[in-house]
Amino acid sequence: MHAKVDEAKEKMHKAVVHMQDEFGGIRTGRATPSIVEKLRVDYYGSEVPLQQLASFSVPEPRVLVIAPYDKSAVKAIEKAIQASDVGVTPSNDGTIIRLTFPELTADRRKQLVKVVKARAEDGRVAVLLHVPEVMTEVRRVARPVTQAQAPRRLRILLVDDSPIARATETALVRALGHAVDEAQDGEEALARINAQPYDVVLTDIQMPKMDGIALTRALKSRPETARIPVVVLSSLAAPEDRRRGMNAGADAYLVKGEIGVEVIAETLERLT
Repeated sequence: MHAKVDEAKEKMHKAVVHMQDEFGGIRTGRATPSIVEKLRVDYYGSEVPLQQLASFSVPEPRVLVIAPYDKSAVKAIEKAIQASDVGVTPSNDGTIIRLTFPELTADRRKQLVKVVKARAEDGRVAVLLHVPEVMTEVRRVARPVTQAQAPRRLRILLVDDSPIARATETALVRALGHAVDEAQDGEEALARINAQPYDVVLTDIQMPKMDGIALTRALKSRPETARIPVVVLSSLAAPEDRRRGMNAGADAYLVKGEIGVEVIAETLERLT
């Protein structure tokens, strides 16, 4: 299972890196080499990335200077920039190329917001596309556990502000045969718990509005919810973080990335 998970992690990491590159290429009014460094330049008949042909410097916030290693490539680089969607007219003195970016207008800012949202969604989908591969392996490994132990079906509330984490963790828990509802922060979790009963709450720590520590304390301080097992599922692995979670009243503390489906199954069985 670990090999399959590691393979999926590598694919997800590549998707995230690609998304970061996409963000870096968005022209925001500030000069940055990432806007042009991947442009393909016709260099003696071959398409070569600009970053292999020149160095970059930013002497002023809105000025990008491109210094070709081969001065004869100036014209070819300038042509590649003009043919791109950079939207800035280059100037050169025969040895270096200078790009001066205009300040953003209000309309351009609105357009950028739309572009960033669209690319962020593309990146999220690219990452999530690899989740089914992991889930197939999880179900294969989990099947002996669920068949052998035949645990009762639980209604679990999963609380995490990350859509990717929620999707992955929900699939893990559902692979064990349990029903899962989701909340993206502590406030939404409390509202859901007030509306219907849950057998277990799985919560992250770092979340907006109300974090996992505050949620745990709130649940444990109320007689009607004090008996609901709370499992912290966090990327924070330091001893002081564990102590903080347990001192708040958590019944278990699991670290993301260090657990498998077997650990989750055993924890749920122990607490219920």
